[in-house]
Amino acid sequence: MTLEQRAAAPGPRIERHVDSGRVVWIKRLGVEPPGFGQRLHAALSRLMPVASWRASRLVDGQGLLERELHKRAAFQDNGFKIPPLVLVYGTTLVTLDVGPTILDRLRMADAADDIALNERLVVLLAAELGRLHAAGLCHGRPHPRDMALDGNEIVFFDFEEEPEAVMPLADAQARDVWLMFFQLTALTRSSRAVRRAFWAYRRQVGSDVLVSLDRILRFSRLPLRLCRAVGRIHLGGDMRRFMGATLFLTAAMIAPDVPHAQGWQERPQQPAMRSVMQDRPEDEDGTPKH
Repeated sequence: MTLEQRAAAPGPRIERHVDSGRVVWIKRLGVEPPGFGQRLHAALSRLMPVASWRASRLVDGQGLLERELHKRAAFQDNGFKIPPLVLVYGTTLVTLDVGPTILDRLRMADAADDIALNERLVVLLAAELGRLHAAGLCHGRPHPRDMALDGNEIVFFDFEEEPEAVMPLADAQARDVWLMFFQLTALTRSSRAVRRAFWAYRRQVGSDVLVSLDRILRFSRLPLRLCRAVGRIHLGGDMRRFMGATLFLTAAMIAPDVPHAQGWQERPQQPAMRSVMQDRPEDEDGTPKH
């Protein structure tokens, strides 16, 4: 079976395939309809008190393909790395494999108890997001599983969301950093790492993004109280990540951890982020569900 035939054949939304000795990823866009949560989020978006909470427009497979290709081109034109494109067949996208995701690397670092590598990856992710935003771009879903590493550069992929189409760019970028810290506060055992990560991001972006981020955090106070109340009975993974990121970013916006001019301020190793958000389970994965 040729690669074109494989791409045209029915199959899962995401499929890893070996073609002539090379590993590729086949992404069939639009084969899964939006879930109830996504449809509800889209319907309620106009009522959201914060622009950053709005949902990306729901589109069909062709719309998703156009979104992916448009954002791939924008990233590449601005010097950011993306997986090489192998084939476009209908609404199916085929790209070359670019190695382990950052999420995989963070898990491997955790398994090896390599705190230094964990910290380097966490800071690099935030710094690259800052560089991306400084270039006037937005990822839409900046999750470590949607990024890989090529040397010291991040490779970005899976551009399935386009929040900048339904809100001002600064709000979309603030949403980016908020969602990224959902993951970073949960995937590192070093509180110093997330402080360094936030500064690495903050030093590159304009005040408009920080104003939008502050708006998100202020309007998150009520949901945060509700999560704490519900958490006395049961606290799911999404709520834990929401609480961890919101608590950390709120504190960091008030008193950012600014490095000395000659380099980062060295401090004794801090407790894990469990100290910020109690009873967090080990290395949960996932993104906020709509």
